[in-house]
Amino acid sequence: MDNELKTYTIPITWESYKTINVEADNLQSAIYLALKQFLAEPDDNYLDDSVSIDTIVDENYPDENYNIEDVFNNL
Repeated sequence: MDNELKTYTIPITWESYKTINVEADNLQSAIYLALKQFLAEPDDNYLDDSVSIDTIVDENYPDENYNIEDVFNNL
């Protein structure tokens, strides 16, 4: 009997802070342009130790457990 792997969707969050200057006709366009630029660039402004697994994972997989400290220690 083959042991099939499950597919999990893991919600990862982190904090980053960046300001982006854009030229635009209005605020809607400015926000669009800033987000487009932000998402296209590497995240060099990641705030250390801000990464986490969103707690919704507990709701999505109520019958399973994990130890986040063990995960981070084994990375």
